[in-house]
Amino acid sequence: MKLIPGSREFIQKAHRKGFKLGLTTSALRENQQRVFEMFNLRPFFSTITTGEDIINGKPHPEPYLKTAEKLGVAPPNALVIEDSVNGVRSGKAAGCRVIAITTSFPREHLMELQADYVVDSFAELERLLGF
Repeated sequence: MKLIPGSREFIQKAHRKGFKLGLTTSALRENQQRVFEMFNLRPFFSTITTGEDIINGKPHPEPYLKTAEKLGVAPPNALVIEDSVNGVRSGKAAGCRVIAITTSFPREHLMELQADYVVDSFAELERLLGF
C-alpha cells in the first residue's frame, strides 16, 4: 500500500499552518487505523469519521456534516479535498467548499460535479492554497 504522491507532505504542511484536519472516510475504522499506523498519520488529524460513525454514506451529506461538527467548523467554512465522485457530491451537499483531486477520476468528470476547484496533484493543491 502506498500513499498518493505528495499527500503526506501536504498533510504535514496543513497541520503546521494550524489547519484543523479531519478525515472523512467510508472505510471501516479498523482499515483506517491500519493505514494511519502504517504511515504515522494520526498526529495530524483532530478527528476521524469512518463509515461506522454514520447512518448514511457518501454521497449523502451526513459524513461531512458529522466531521465539520466534530471539528467545530460551520460547513461553509470547511474545505473538503476529495478524489471520488460520491465524496465530491457529499461535500457539496453538506455545503462545504470542495477541491477535487484527479487521482481516481478524470478532471472533466470531477468538473461536471461542480467541485469548486479541480487539481491534478497535491503540489498543485499546495500552490492553490498558498502553502
